[in-house]
Amino acid sequence: VHYIQKPLPEGRIEVLMFSWRKEDDQDLGSPFLEKAKKADKNGIWPSIKSFACSRHALVFFCVTFAGVVLGLVLPPSSNLPKKYKYISNIIGYTYFVAWSISFYPQVWLNWCRKSTRGLSFDFEAYNFLGFLTYSVFNLCFYFVPAIQDEYRKTHDGNDNKVALNDVCFAVHALIITVITIMQMRYYDRYQTRASWVGCLLLGIGFLCIAGYAGGVLLLRRRLTWLGWLYFLSYVKMAITVVKYIPQAYLNYRRRSTAGWSIGNVLLDALGGLLSVLQLILDCHATGDWGGITGDPVKFGLGFVSIFFDVIFMLQHYILFPQPDFRYYEKKADVQEGNEYFEFG
Repeated sequence: VHYIQKPLPEGRIEVLMFSWRKEDDQDLGSPFLEKAKKADKNGIWPSIKSFACSRHALVFFCVTFAGVVLGLVLPPSSNLPKKYKYISNIIGYTYFVAWSISFYPQVWLNWCRKSTRGLSFDFEAYNFLGFLTYSVFNLCFYFVPAIQDEYRKTHDGNDNKVALNDVCFAVHALIITVITIMQMRYYDRYQTRASWVGCLLLGIGFLCIAGYAGGVLLLRRRLTWLGWLYFLSYVKMAITVVKYIPQAYLNYRRRSTAGWSIGNVLLDALGGLLSVLQLILDCHATGDWGGITGDPVKFGLGFVSIFFDVIFMLQHYILFPQPDFRYYEKKADVQEGNEYFEFG
């Protein structure tokens, strides 16, 4: 393990740690090398890894506990049989908590580093359009009676499967995405811009959404607002498939996942699994498997997010386990003694 210390403005010290190989000793030529070898021999790095694992376990426990409490306290869906109501409610609010707080590790990392290097702007731009469409979709399905009636007419009188936690998650995700974009513009405004591909795809997305809405207003007998909402869900699905690619490519190009929070990935994977599980349970409980086709965005989101989360885990833990500024960053305020750790 090789340590580099350098003074920062505001009287702070930044310690960066990355791995070394014996055959690289001649190239490193660092006066800190012997100190680093001694630190590693004393078992410092294993203790740090153990701390990281215990912290992740604590976060997962807190997420599960919060989901159970919310699921038991808040009213469950009235459309489900009694024996399934609270099980579905607990699963739903657990994935809501997991997905909701999955945005915060990245926001926290950006704030602590005072930089968003390593985070793809295209990824966040796609997120903005995606969560905007997802918020409109869920808000209309949950709060607009005309949409609910139109859904029942096309699904044999069954209610849609959008729950309150779906609405809360979508709106909350949109707000946090806006905050993250503001961080990117503030910390790295001159290096932060969307690629021409990103601008093109986002422009096409907005034009298609506006065009469909105009078609509904002009051709009400052929096009419906329910169809427009489904179109929004398909836009969200398309964005979900595309949005991870710029970040995965950026990690590959840099041979590093530094600046991209692994906590975000782990919580996102948990949320995706539970989201799919809740939808399958609800369909089984009501005997209406059309709930999957009636809410394709929720079902598809879970599977797509899991797929890309696996890719990011492979990048972080296997393909690029020792990126630049590899394992952790620690900033200690010398005057106040405040510390934070960010792993991955």
